[in-house]
Amino acid sequence: GKKHSVTTKEKMSLAKRKISLGLYDLNNNLIKVFINQIDLGNYLNLSKSTISRYFKSGKKLLNKYYIRQINK
Repeated sequence: GKKHSVTTKEKMSLAKRKISLGLYDLNNNLIKVFINQIDLGNYLNLSKSTISRYFKSGKKLLNKYYIRQINK
């Protein structure tokens, strides 16, 4: 099969990222922006599935945070 260059791999990776997520405190202040659920999960030391569940439900995460989509 064909080997993709590093540049091509980066372009494909960026194309897959559809949703930027914002981590908000309880007062709706934006703390940090993440390019995907995996990066947010790594930041909080949680799994992608946990992040996904709280993002979809809109519930408080760890009694400190909300996860919301960032509009591009």
